[in-house]
Order: sequence, then C-alpha cells, then structure tokens
Amino acid sequence: MKSPRTEVDLTFSLLRALSGESGGFRGAEGGAGDGAGIREASWHRLIAFASAHFVLQALAEPLKNAAPAVEVPGDVEDFLAAFHGANVERNARLLHALFDISKALNAKGVVPCALKGAAILLTDDGPRPASWRFMSDLDLLVPQEDLAACVEAMNGLGFVTADETYDPLLEAHFPPLISPCRTFSVELHTRLFGLDDFGLSPEAVMAGATLHTYDGAELLVPAMSHRIAHLLIHAQLHNRNHAIQRLVLKDVLDLIMLQGRNPGRFGWSQILSSCRDPVHREAVTALLEVWRKLTGAPRVTQASPSAEAWAAQAIERLYWPRWRTLINIPGDVLRMESHRARTENGHLRRRLKLFTDPARVQDVTSRWAGKQRQRVWG
Repeated sequence: MKSPRTEVDLTFSLLRALSGESGGFRGAEGGAGDGAGIREASWHRLIAFASAHFVLQALAEPLKNAAPAVEVPGDVEDFLAAFHGANVERNARLLHALFDISKALNAKGVVPCALKGAAILLTDDGPRPASWRFMSDLDLLVPQEDLAACVEAMNGLGFVTADETYDPLLEAHFPPLISPCRTFSVELHTRLFGLDDFGLSPEAVMAGATLHTYDGAELLVPAMSHRIAHLLIHAQLHNRNHAIQRLVLKDVLDLIMLQGRNPGRFGWSQILSSCRDPVHREAVTALLEVWRKLTGAPRVTQASPSAEAWAAQAIERLYWPRWRTLINIPGDVLRMESHRARTENGHLRRRLKLFTDPARVQDVTSRWAGKQRQRVWG
C-alpha cells in the first residue's frame, strides 16, 4: 500500500499556514514541496488522515486561501466547507450548553474552571464557537468537596452518568455525564490528571484563573501559561504519547492556535518550570520540538538530542502506510503497559481488578478498539 507522504506533507503545510508561516508547501523538514506531487494527492487519503488526527475542520480555511497553488476538486471544497460549517454550529451549541451548565453549578455555589476545549470557546473578546477545534466533550474543574452537588445539578439538567465505577483516589474526573441529546458529554474534574499532577496542580490553575461572566454564567478561565502547560502534559504524560512515540496532530494544532493568537502573554520558562522531573521535562520539550519542526517556529527551549530524535521519529511514523501502523499496534500496547507498570503505582493491581469484571472489560475493550479505528482508518 502506498505511503501517504504527499497527503501528510500537504497537511503539514496547511497547519503551517495556520501558524502564520509562509513559503509555499513544504514537508516536515521545511523542504520545498513538489507542485506536481501535490496535484496528484489523493484527497480521500488526505481527508482520512486529517480526520484521524482531529484537524480536518481546521484545514478548510487555509486550503481555500492556498488556491490556485493547490487545485481542490469542487466536491472536496464543498465537503470541507460543509464540515467546517457543521463544526461551527456544533461548537455554538456546546457554548450555549456550557453557559446553562455553569448557571446550574453557580446555583449550587460553584464557579467551574473551563479546561481544554471548553476554555477555547471563551476568549477575552467574548465567547466564540471556535471553528478550528473539534470537541466531543466539555471539561470543567470543580472542587472535590463540591463534586456531589455538581453531579446533582447536572442530573437536574438531564445528564446521566455513563459509568457507575468511580474511585476519587485514582480518577482525575467523575465518569462522563452524557447530555440529554446524547451528542456530547461533560467531565467534572477534581484533578487535572490521575495519580500524578506532574507539577501542575488544580489549586494553582484555579488560583491563576480569571473570573468571567458570560450570559449570566460565571466561569473561571485559566491563565494561558497553565492552558499550554496542561496541553503539553496531557498529551505527552497523561495520555502517555511520549512513552509509545505517538503523535496526534490535534495537540500540535492546539499549540499553534493558542500560542499564535496570544503572543507575549506568557513565558515559556514559566510553562516548563512545572516539569521538575527531567524525564517529564524531556517528554514535554519533545512535543515542542515537533511543533517547531512542523511550523518553523523559533526554538523556545533547548531540546536534548533524545528529544530531537523522538520528534523526528514521531513525525516519520505519520508517513507509515496503514499496514505498518496496524502491525505495530501490539508492540505499542506492550510498551504502554510496560511503561505504566514501571511508573504508576498500583497499575498491575488495577488491571487484575479489571479482569474480574467482564462488563467492565467489554466496555474498556470497546473504547480502546474505537480509538484504534480512529487512529488507523486513514
């Protein structure tokens, strides 16, 4: 099966355009693209690849601006425009839901702190349904002591709990609360991550957040430095992407848009200072090195040779044909489980407990299989 090199390079170039970089269509290392090769790109493969990485909705605008350098077939242009428009409409509905949820929590005396995508919907210029970001849920940080009251408020809005198992000593958030329309969920966090805060505590995030009132709803919005630190740590350490050399372009897209649209509002040293563990710091700087390689941005911190090697190898994996990605899944699983067994206290005990509950095994397996289909369907 043919390697999707042309389609991957074109995706990189479009992401680079979002970052404000120019210079034509280039591959990951910045070399000039082959115009004839771009014209021969498989649009089916490009759409599949970008969808697998949750960045397709962000490509419509730069692809339109790239004409006539890139000749986009009419049906592809129409599809991307419709996809982009549907994403804006969805995010607008999520924004209104965020206000309704916040008002319900405010009535319980709780001011939630918007995390990740929820925070992206809230800007200094006012709330806005971001067109470039795809969201499947809303993440809100609330105090542990107020969690029960928040769940009660959510139930009052018609949200139902997806999973009855919840261990507050292990889990970063309450099980997803499924919306009445069943098209999105809400995760009520009491911590940012699982057992380890990786130097970024919920108390620090809430203390540094700014209070905003939107449409009568009070919300806290984290400082930009905390938002970017959360993004980097969540991708590389919480999701363990660094451990298995996995790169999801959604994380690069978020970094492009957050950093590019908020210049000078934070210091990189402040962001990286939370990673006191050298292993954690290297994992974070490796993702920053990917961002630098793909966008041509100036280096914000010195990357070690191993961080540079991780970035180069993670990018190269994106060029693999589908068959090679498929045969590497078992190895990725083994590396992930080995990493967790070595670094996470009680992981083996939790795995053994999982296998005693067939319904839970089926649920976990189903969700894992869904993620793998999303990853390799292109």
